[in-house]
Amino acid sequence: YARRHAVREGNPDFLLLDFFQNAFPDGRFDSAFSIESSEHMADKPAFFREMHRIVRRGGRAAVFAWLAEDRPA
Repeated sequence: YARRHAVREGNPDFLLLDFFQNAFPDGRFDSAFSIESSEHMADKPAFFREMHRIVRRGGRAAVFAWLAEDRPA
């Protein structure tokens, strides 16, 4: 879907991979984000360490998680 709808020049690359087994060097990205996936990670501390590792110093990481219950708290 993303590749099919990314028609403008300069759009990002799309990768499907195991986040914990990537080959990105430290500080590779200016920013990184996670949408509706962090809550499914078996090792959440490792997830946040990896996000921190791949984003350059002074960069930004954003995590968006949908958390719902049957009843409001």
